Amino acid sequence: MINVIHVILYHYGDWTELTEKYGMVIDNPYYVPVQSRGINFELFRIYERYGPYVKELINRIRNHGSTIVKVINVIPSREYTDTVMYGDYNKSIKSIFVNNMFIISYSSFKYGLEYYTAILPPIKASVSKTLSELKSQLKEKADVLSFKQERTRQLPTKIITELTPMERSVINTAYELGFFNYPRSASLDDVAKELKLSKATVDYHLRNAIRKIIFNYLIRREKLDWEQY
Repeated sequence: MINVIHVILYHYGDWTELTEKYGMVIDNPYYVPVQSRGINFELFRIYERYGPYVKELINRIRNHGSTIVKVINVIPSREYTDTVMYGDYNKSIKSIFVNNMFIISYSSFKYGLEYYTAILPPIKASVSKTLSELKSQLKEKADVLSFKQERTRQLPTKIITELTPMERSVINTAYELGFFNYPRSASLDDVAKELKLSKATVDYHLRNAIRKIIFNYLIRREKLDWEQY
C-alpha cells in the first residue's frame, strides 16, 4: 500500500502569509532540494499577470527575511507570473518531508496557508512511527491545521497529474458551488468571487481542465479500448 499525506498548515513568520493579504494563489510546480548547499531551487507560479500588484508582492517576498534567500528571475506570461528563487532548505517545511523520505507531489500557498500532498514510498518499516515523527516535526515550525492519511494501491491517475493545481482548484470550486448543475446554481462570476480571481482567469483554467478531462476520459479511453481488439 502507498501512503499519501495531505497537510494544511500555517508556517510561522513565513512569506507565505502574504498570500492572504494579497489574495493570490501561488503554486510550487518545480522544486529541487540541494541539501549539500542548504538551499532549495524553486519555481513559484503566481496566478496573476505581472503588474504593479504582483511586483509589490515579489518585493515583499524578497525582503521578508524568512525562507527565501534570493529571487533569481521573474518570468511574466499572459495568465500568470513565474518566479524563480533560492530558498533556505533548513528553514523550509519541505525539508521536513524530504528528511523523512517523503516525495512532495503537490504544494500550493493561498489564504495565508500552505497546502502539501506527499507520498511515502513503501520502504519504511514503521509507517505509523514515520507519520508521527513527521507531524511532530511539522508542529515545531508550523500550526498544523489538517493532517490526513490516505492509503491506496496505486498513485493517482494521469489525469490528476495533468491538471495543474489551479485547474483542480477552479473545477472543484465550480462543482461544489453548483456551476455544473441543471439549472445552474452558480455563475462564472460566483466561482471567480469564491476564489478571489478574475472572471477571465477562472474561465481560462476551467476550459483547460474540461478539455483535459474530455481528452483523457473520452478520447484517450476510447482509443485504448479499441486497441485491445
